[in-house]
Amino acid sequence: MNKRKRREPMVIAFKDPKRVREEIACIESRLAEIGPDGDCAYENAMIRQFEKQVEMRRVWLESEFQAAYNG
Repeated sequence: MNKRKRREPMVIAFKDPKRVREEIACIESRLAEIGPDGDCAYENAMIRQFEKQVEMRRVWLESEFQAAYNG
């Protein structure tokens, strides 16, 4: 029996604030292309995923700012 190995969850390690801001801009650009309402379930799922990615990056940037300000 051929068992397939489960994929490990992707770990995202942000290190460079400039790079993270560029990623946010890229994702937001793609969101603007899609529009506020997707044409199909696939686009709606993409919108939700992109919004989560942007939020995750903004939270990281805020924590970096706070660490730099308080540190």
